[in-house]
Amino acid sequence: MRVASCDSAPAAAPETGPEAALSNLNPAPDPLIQTEQIQSDANKTLNWLGISSASSFIAIHPGGGGRPKWPPSAALAALARGFCKKTGARPLLIEGPADEAPTALFKAAWGAIAHTSGAEEIPRLVSPPLDLLSALLARSAAFVGGDSGVSHLAALSGAPTLALFGPASNPARWGPIGPRAGWISWNKADEGADSLMRLAGREP
Repeated sequence: MRVASCDSAPAAAPETGPEAALSNLNPAPDPLIQTEQIQSDANKTLNWLGISSASSFIAIHPGGGGRPKWPPSAALAALARGFCKKTGARPLLIEGPADEAPTALFKAAWGAIAHTSGAEEIPRLVSPPLDLLSALLARSAAFVGGDSGVSHLAALSGAPTLALFGPASNPARWGPIGPRAGWISWNKADEGADSLMRLAGREP
């Protein structure tokens, strides 16, 4: 498994540091603009992780916002795997500084679904700078996560974004905002793959 840590990046890494409810903003804000340098760095990072720049991938963020806001690992893994199965996209885990525990839970759930350890299957990006993360999210086929800053960044970066909201979150107030962003409640996560397909402009 490839792991790119932006705290101690390898030499080949970049040099720089419900059904889904769509946003009620009309019109939704334009995606964030990525510089050519950051786009180049995003390509280098994907190559380091073993994902070619032409490959389709889904970015997954299991943590953020404190434990009450972590989406259930099994539901998140099933949703992401369902999207991968429907589209052929590869998974890419996003891990922030405080996400070690939810990332481990997600990998265990992913492995249980795949009947493997899961650890070798998923490339992982650790603590990337926000501008680089935004560029990577903008390139993704889709993003799925919980009530977190990464979900909001994905939405504003223009990625088809589906956030899973539980009892500790208020999606009416804190739902992601973006041209292709939505949210779904934990208890409807089994519908999430189809919701994410629609956000990505694909037939479920």
